[in-house]
Amino acid sequence: MNGAVVICSSTTLINTASTTKDGWTGGRAALVVNASAYGTNLHLEYRSEFGAAWVMAHTSNITANQVMSLDAPAGQYRMAVTGSTAVSLTAVLVGIPY
Repeated sequence: MNGAVVICSSTTLINTASTTKDGWTGGRAALVVNASAYGTNLHLEYRSEFGAAWVMAHTSNITANQVMSLDAPAGQYRMAVTGSTAVSLTAVLVGIPY
């Protein structure tokens, strides 16, 4: 089981993605998200060590402060925001046992 990987902490994003965070070795995770605004597209993106493309790590747009669970493979993660609204965002992946 992993510890926690802080993807971004009080980072302001407008139509861009947070910096890439390494360190997730894979496994069951809780994604904890707290943002100052919603209404834009906000989602977790994943890139494996084998690929260059970023893909959505879950199937839904994040629309409120929340905790969601997912099986998160090893690789790089970032939060992506599309839209013209500035969003102050904190997001953390926290390892949870199966």
